[in-house]
Amino acid sequence: MAVRVYLHRLRREIAASLVSLDGLDALVLTGGVLEHLPGLRAELLHGLTHLGIAVDTPRNLGSGDRVISPPGAGATVVVLTAREDLVIARDVDLLLQRQPVGSNA
Repeated sequence: MAVRVYLHRLRREIAASLVSLDGLDALVLTGGVLEHLPGLRAELLHGLTHLGIAVDTPRNLGSGDRVISPPGAGATVVVLTAREDLVIARDVDLLLQRQPVGSNA
């Protein structure tokens, strides 16, 4: 039941975004669940085929950053690795560069 609700809410938000944007060029899936579970991605995208969103099974089963939609699909579907560690490292670096020399803050 929890997975069905999760997928329903994702589909609802994707569809709402599509309507608000007057179309969709690309759908980017990232983060733990959608990054690592090809079966769940396939189930999610299967429920969006009427919106021009499709999944290519062999591409979906791959790993790393990649396009998982078939050629000619209405929208390109991409899976990206989250890389939160790099974002945190960049933010810390920027913060440290702004500190006055000799500051303990």
